[in-house]
Amino acid sequence: MANKPFYQQVIDDSKKKEYMTPRKKSKKFFLELLLGVKSTNSGELKVDKKGNSITLNEKERAYRSGYLDRGRDNYKLYKYYKSKKGVNYGKK
Repeated sequence: MANKPFYQQVIDDSKKKEYMTPRKKSKKFFLELLLGVKSTNSGELKVDKKGNSITLNEKERAYRSGYLDRGRDNYKLYKYYKSKKGVNYGKK
């Protein structure tokens, strides 16, 4: 495991777990909301046992939409503090 990047973790031969950066996660959520179906971290569509794509339900849509709104709010806050003279964003 020492050779693997910190965001990849091999669980066994068939499964690989990948941790996503906030930017990559936002992109994934945006595409899922646009298409209305779930996808894996590698970008493939998730399918059920019959081979049909898995659609998003109402709660999942709300979570993804809220996650994207959080990113926009943080960016606006960052721009606001950046425009102020002598104020450091996030630093004490």
